[in-house]
Order: sequence, then structure tokens, then C-alpha cells
Amino acid sequence: MLRNRAVEMLKTGRAKEAEALLEEAITLFPGFAEAEIRIGNIHRARNDVEGAAARYRRALAIKPDYPWAHLELAICLQRSGQPDAAMEHYRQAVKHNPKLYKTVLFALVDQKHGRFWLDVAALKRSLTDETPEEAVLTN
Repeated sequence: MLRNRAVEMLKTGRAKEAEALLEEAITLFPGFAEAEIRIGNIHRARNDVEGAAARYRRALAIKPDYPWAHLELAICLQRSGQPDAAMEHYRQAVKHNPKLYKTVLFALVDQKHGRFWLDVAALKRSLTDETPEEAVLTN
């Protein structure tokens, strides 16, 4: 299977070859959202944040409720200095997979352009409520 071969290549540092296999998989299976995410991750590893974000958006066009696509896009948006847009995708990631809450917490404090949440309870409510409240933030 193309996906499995691509994953093995990624593990051995052969990203360009893996990307070619994933592109082939997408040609054969146009709705293959996971392949879009993996290609996005390859772009992000090359510091091509715009290219990565485009692939994550393609994954979301295929599967709008894909939590990992929301998470990866949020990280790209945060890295590109768009924390408000990032927060909406973090919310969507947690909405579609509540287990991603801790991953989102780490992403929020670990990114170059991240915001640090001072009120963790407010953050949790912001990520899980349908009508998020303003949480206390600092840059």
C-alpha cells in the first residue's frame, strides 16, 4: 500500500520520496485526507508553513470534522502569527476529539508565536464551549 511505503520512507528520512508516493495515492484516491495531512507535515518540516497550511485546508475540504487537520492547521496559523485564527481550529480539533485537549495546551505554549494562557480553567472552557469566553492571555 502506498501509504505504508510512504510512512516507512518518512521514518528513514526520505521525505521527498514519501511525498511522491503520497501524491500518487491522492491521484488514485482523491478523498485521502490523511495523505494531505502527511504532505502538509512534510512541508512544515521544511519550514514551508504556507504550503503546509494549504495541504491541511485540502484535508479539511475533504473531511471538515478531521481533528488532526484542524490541529495541524492551527499550529501553522499560530506559527505564522495568526493566533486568533489558530484558536478557532484548536477549538474544532478539541470539539471533534476531546482527547486532543492536552496536545493543544502544549501547542499553545510551545510555538514561536504562541500565547500563554494564564487561566487554565478559562482556556478549557474556551476550547470546549460552543460560545467561548475570553480567556486571560499574554504574549
